[in-house]
Amino acid sequence: MTLQRKTPLQRGAGPKRKAAMRAKRRTVRRGRLTLPPAEVKELRLAVYDRAGGLCEAQATRGCPIRLPRDAFEWHHRKLRSQGGGDCPENSVAVCHDCHQWAHQHPAQAKARGLIVPGWADPAHYALTLPDGQIVRLTSDTTYDTVFPSTTTTEDEAA
Repeated sequence: MTLQRKTPLQRGAGPKRKAAMRAKRRTVRRGRLTLPPAEVKELRLAVYDRAGGLCEAQATRGCPIRLPRDAFEWHHRKLRSQGGGDCPENSVAVCHDCHQWAHQHPAQAKARGLIVPGWADPAHYALTLPDGQIVRLTSDTTYDTVFPSTTTTEDEAA
């Protein structure tokens, strides 16, 4: 005895509907606004330029001194799973090892400002740079110094 369906199987959505769904998916995901690909690329390069080609975390021993433009990773301080968006205040240029470290050691990363709590606004949450400066990241991809560096150079010590 073979079973027969009483209603035909539904086919997938037509090409127009698929294209509309793809376009919608690109701009809004899980309640947060994401940027179009061209703007994301521009923002990534602005974050890289703000860092001066250096890893803004430098949390691991294997951290390279200079990051090639195509080798840095874009870390979201307020995690995307917690509603963090693509904006300069939420973005940090890091090397691969430091990116892994930040996600594997969230308590230490939060203490340094590499990870921001889900309830916090990244623009108001300070980041500790490798040279000891405590800064806030601004929307125009610059640093707003909260506290100056605590390290001294040989010239200052003399």
